[in-house]
Amino acid sequence: MRVLSLLLLAGAVALMPPARGASIFALNGLGEPVSPADVRALGMGGATIALGEGRSLSALNPATARAGEDALLGVELSPGLLRSEGPEAVLSTEGFGLEKARVLFPIGGGGTLAFGLHTVASFDTPRIETVLDGGDSLIYRRSTQSTGSIAALGGGCAFDLGALTLGVRGDYLFGSAVEEWRVSFEGDTLFHDSSGRPVPIRDQLDMWRTSILGARLAAGVLVRSTRVDFGLFGSYSPWAEGAEHFEGIASGNEARTEHSYTLPLEAGVGLSWRPLRGLTLAADAELSTWSAFEVDGRTQPALADSRRLAAGLEWYLGRDDTFLGANLPLRLGVARAPLPWRVAGPGAEWRPIGASRFTLGTGSSFAHGKGWADLAFEYIVRDQAEIREREYRFHLSLGLMEHWIRKLPAR
Repeated sequence: MRVLSLLLLAGAVALMPPARGASIFALNGLGEPVSPADVRALGMGGATIALGEGRSLSALNPATARAGEDALLGVELSPGLLRSEGPEAVLSTEGFGLEKARVLFPIGGGGTLAFGLHTVASFDTPRIETVLDGGDSLIYRRSTQSTGSIAALGGGCAFDLGALTLGVRGDYLFGSAVEEWRVSFEGDTLFHDSSGRPVPIRDQLDMWRTSILGARLAAGVLVRSTRVDFGLFGSYSPWAEGAEHFEGIASGNEARTEHSYTLPLEAGVGLSWRPLRGLTLAADAELSTWSAFEVDGRTQPALADSRRLAAGLEWYLGRDDTFLGANLPLRLGVARAPLPWRVAGPGAEWRPIGASRFTLGTGSSFAHGKGWADLAFEYIVRDQAEIREREYRFHLSLGLMEHWIRKLPAR
């Protein structure tokens, strides 16, 4: 699920360690959501809507939460390196954080309970300084820094009805953010009182603190056959609200405002196909109606609907009767998902921010198939006019499966 920019629009201190590195676009109140796909699907470009083969940790389509006969516990982490290049800033940052932790419990003959915590969006910009010449030997030094995160804690259930799986999930959203804006002055003063005497200029420091709470409901379907699986999901937010606290440390000004949000509807379809033994092809299409996003009943002109397209493959390289047959998958994928927010151009137009992903992954099982480790590498390119970012991100998933109820011995 990608609820994301309640936090990102408001500005941004993390309740959880950030799972994303800094983004130059975050300086404009922008950021990028953390992918809801699990690490296996991330290696396949993030195509996750129709991948529900027994151990999915995806936080998108609730119908993919199928545990089979074993309980499942999985944790995913993400270290990474980002480099931004442009006329205003060249920066390189590193990030490491939790992306998700999920527990799946089988119930009855074909039911699964799913509980978990996952990061919805997160970014952390280092302090970036811009020097402005104010004339008459006066120099302004402006620095900005934003950190923030939003997370989802919730649960759901999935029920297998033969070839059909139905799933529902509810999430409680919470986030915290801080944005700091500082202006320092050097050189001669330009300000004088009515008597012509120079007035000293103090450095200015402003800070915005934001807290966000909300709820999200999602429902999904997974239709399975021998070679082809089809997935469909939709999500809706019944309520979301937040508070913003402004503190002008230098000026002494302080203000607090309350906000209500209308989150976008999200829907998507996915397809996975197994044409050969050991080979899986997957593709997703997803729409988020960010043009309908409202703050206190008002839509935001900088937002547009977001459309995500992803495709990838998984191919087990070894023969079925060898160790490598079950332990050496090669995963490849691509995705195109422009950010929903746009940057104001020199005129009245809004410029879109493109985002492309190229992914590579693999994995291995151990403990007689009861444990697994998945790895994924993403190369992400974001671009808007003359500014371009390149991000290199690694994802690691560790999980275990085990019977959580032992059958009683027969008398």
